[in-house]
Amino acid sequence: MSLAYHKLVIFGDSITQFSCDQTHGFAVSSALQNDYSRKLDVVVRGFGGYNSEYAALMVDKIIKFETNEHSKVKLLIVFFGTNDYCAPPNPQHVPITRYQDNLRKIIKTAHDSNIKTIVIGPGPYNYHQWLKYNSAEESSLKSTIRARDYCDAAGKVAHETGAAFVPLWDLIMKRSGWKEGDSEFGLKEGSAQNPLSEYLTDGIHFAGPAYQVQYEAILEAIKNTYPELHPDNVPSKLPEWTDIRSFQEFASSL
Repeated sequence: MSLAYHKLVIFGDSITQFSCDQTHGFAVSSALQNDYSRKLDVVVRGFGGYNSEYAALMVDKIIKFETNEHSKVKLLIVFFGTNDYCAPPNPQHVPITRYQDNLRKIIKTAHDSNIKTIVIGPGPYNYHQWLKYNSAEESSLKSTIRARDYCDAAGKVAHETGAAFVPLWDLIMKRSGWKEGDSEFGLKEGSAQNPLSEYLTDGIHFAGPAYQVQYEAILEAIKNTYPELHPDNVPSKLPEWTDIRSFQEFASSL
C-alpha cells in the first residue's frame, strides 16, 4: 500500500524518551523524523529509568505491536546502558556481563525478524553536574569510567552479532575536546568546571550538542552499514504534487 510506512524504531531509556524535546536545543529524534518524512515512520520508544533487563523483556512485544501485514520495522536503534552502569546498591544496576547478555537477546530478537540493528553505547557522566541535583551518596554510584566500560562492552556485543555500533562515550568526549591519555572529564576528583557541562543537562541526560553527536553518528552508521536505509536512498511516498497529471491518476496510485 502506498500509504503504509515501514518503521525505524528508537528503543531506549530516558535519554531516548526526551529525544524529541527541543527545550535544550537540537533533538535527535525530531531530526530523524524530519529526515525520514514521507519515507519511514520514526517511532520513539523511550522509557525513563529502564535498564537492559526491562528492554530484553519488552523487545519482542515492541516489535510485535509495530508490525502488521503492511508495515514492518526495518531498523531498531537500541540505546540502553546508562542506568545499567550504576553501581550497587542502586536498583537500576545490571552487571556488565548480564548487560551484554541482554543486548545479545535484544539483537537476536530483532535479527530473527529480519530487522537491522544499531547499538548505541552509553555517553559520559559528569559527577559535579549531577551533584547539583542529587545527594553525594547517589552521585558516587555513577562514574564516567564505568560508563566507558559499558560503552566498550556494548561495542563488543555489536561486533560479535554484526550490529552497527555508535560509541557515544568516545564520540562525545572527543567532541568536547578530550584526547586519549588525558584525564577524563566528569570525574569526582576532577574539576567541576569542564566541557561536558555543555553536552549534558544534569550530568547524565543530553543537551542539544550531545544529541547532535548522536544524530550524526546514527546517520553515519546507517550510511556505512545499511546504506539502503539512509534517508537519501529511501524513496518518498506518493509523487510530488507538481508531478500529478490528474486526480484519476493520483487516485489509482493510492
